[in-house]
Amino acid sequence: MVQFTILFLCILEIERIVMSIKEKNTSLTITAVNVSDTGLYYCSYMELNQMIFSNSTSLHVKGCDFVVKMIFLLFQAPDSPVFFMLTVGFGAVSVILLIVLIFIILKHRKTHRGDITDKQDQE
Repeated sequence: MVQFTILFLCILEIERIVMSIKEKNTSLTITAVNVSDTGLYYCSYMELNQMIFSNSTSLHVKGCDFVVKMIFLLFQAPDSPVFFMLTVGFGAVSVILLIVLIFIILKHRKTHRGDITDKQDQE
């Protein structure tokens, strides 16, 4: 499950982050910037078995990106308490909805059986 999640997030990132190279210039374009993009960005290359780093650019994105935070909370640590509580919560809601649905179906059947019996008695 973790491998699928990482692959899923990588596919999203490939569509959202685009690196382009023209001659000696390299650019990184981030479409739909969100809070998780906050960080230090830099270029590096290998020259004579030595890593050369360019000047870095710090990006700080303000705001609250609820969807991104939920993705990381749910998929980064499936054994976390948040994942457990959400699983229990959704499970409880599913059971309650199933009980209500069964109750409605049984009530509907009982009502319609009474109608059929009344019609037969009248004939």
